[in-house]
Amino acid sequence: MRKNLSGGERRNLVDKLLERYAADVWKAVLRRHDDALEAEEAFLQVFVVAILKLTRPEAVILSDGFIQSCIEQVESSSIPHRLLEGPIEDEVVPIEEFVRKTASDGDPSADGTSDGAIEGDDGAGGDPESDEAEQVQIPVSLLSRTVQVMRANIAMQEAMRHHRGPTWARVGVVALAIVGVGAAIYGGSSELASYMHPKLPQSSSKQSQGPNLPRDVGDLPVTQAAIYQLPKGENVDLDHVAIDEGDVYFGVLQEPANSWPRISVYHHSFAMGSSLRVEDGNAYSFELVPPTARTGSTDDASWSIAQWSISAMRQWLVTVVTWTDQGPGQDQIVQIYAMNRSNGKYSIVDTIAPEKGVSNRAVVAVGDGEIAVQRGLSTVAGEAPLGLPIQLYSLSGTDPLRALTYEKSIPASFGLMQSPIVISNGLMFQGIAGKDTTSDNNTAVWYSLSQDGSLNRYYGPPVDGQAHWAVEGVSGSLWWVETTPDSSDNEEMQLLMAPLATTKASVAADNLNTPIDAFGVSGSYLAWVERVGGGSDLVIARVQ
Repeated sequence: MRKNLSGGERRNLVDKLLERYAADVWKAVLRRHDDALEAEEAFLQVFVVAILKLTRPEAVILSDGFIQSCIEQVESSSIPHRLLEGPIEDEVVPIEEFVRKTASDGDPSADGTSDGAIEGDDGAGGDPESDEAEQVQIPVSLLSRTVQVMRANIAMQEAMRHHRGPTWARVGVVALAIVGVGAAIYGGSSELASYMHPKLPQSSSKQSQGPNLPRDVGDLPVTQAAIYQLPKGENVDLDHVAIDEGDVYFGVLQEPANSWPRISVYHHSFAMGSSLRVEDGNAYSFELVPPTARTGSTDDASWSIAQWSISAMRQWLVTVVTWTDQGPGQDQIVQIYAMNRSNGKYSIVDTIAPEKGVSNRAVVAVGDGEIAVQRGLSTVAGEAPLGLPIQLYSLSGTDPLRALTYEKSIPASFGLMQSPIVISNGLMFQGIAGKDTTSDNNTAVWYSLSQDGSLNRYYGPPVDGQAHWAVEGVSGSLWWVETTPDSSDNEEMQLLMAPLATTKASVAADNLNTPIDAFGVSGSYLAWVERVGGGSDLVIARVQ
């Protein structure tokens, strides 16, 4: 007999687990947690652990020892996560009534197939205080959310198992994201020859060394790393810049009418006082492959690029592209491309597409040697989406087809991250999608999530409608950064930053004291353009 359960078998056990154990688990978490909110999160975590670790022999018996081991696993970890809002105030029902209702409603995530049911003990050897257990009342919203998260985790585990290669080189988890075979492998048929005989960037540079031109950085806790003089008329797009140790990369999106879009990335080494023309740098190029239409046709005209980014990660360049379907569904598909800078090879390393009952939203963060992917599931309009576990990957070797390597998962029952960045021991993000992100003193609420699952809350920048960024300094300090219109010139901005605080104490922001025309963030680096005399300079500085 196979020890592992199939996805269909696990789905059939969702209601059975709740009926058998919900009352006992609810009483156990209430005994441990005085805070009702923490008790609710612990309840959900126990059932996610249970449905994923359940084996066939355990499913037949459903012993008290099994669920107790799940409770102990949750209690010994850094979870449960603490949410923003208060505990659920909702109708409460006996668990048996809820299970009968959900069973009659059916499983919205099921695909109409089943791998069979597990027959066995319904728990006759369970809690001897069964009469008391039947009287336990649990909020309906908590039970519904637990069912949704359990089913989504089953489907995600199933998809990962089916599509996991020996080195996790996956093109996607659903057929709807299929792209042309040759194009998907190495960025398009026109690029196949360049993979076999890649044209590597030339090492020579057209930059000429100029004088050391340090700039006044005001009160900012930064160290200048590079300064470039921009020729008249030279514009730099700091929304699409990647900065690594000693190098800066500028991304340029090109969308010709008669061919697929392309992102060109121009490399320049750090310098002090050099003249910089972006397109004079050594060039790398990604040819982008639009997803095919959902109907299965090869017409890609309905897909457009909603947003894109570039990142430099050790010897790799990573491009994340979000496509939007202009059809009635307005679906989004995210592609992750990786190029090895030493040989010029590149490929789509992951495609994140909607999957019914599993996910219909996704966020990606790249940095500090890792790629973080979180899928989310919006189930009801106006409600916060469910957050699935965050998957962490690295890139290894030199061949992009086999480079994506799974590292670990981080539980994320709190929800879906907003604007995440990778930091040295996890992630930092600007709130949770669909949830109140304003503290009682009108500052944004941001979070850091460690790789062991610890969720920490921070009081961030003022909620003032301005653009904000999260930055980790080289010392490990966490900062918020803001650009705000300069009072003396509507075309220029002021640059502010302050440390993220774990208390409500107000911290005065540091100021650059120099108006700027453009701004961008990459890892621990800040980049801005300031006017100097009759021209402009690009300044790159690193946060300490």
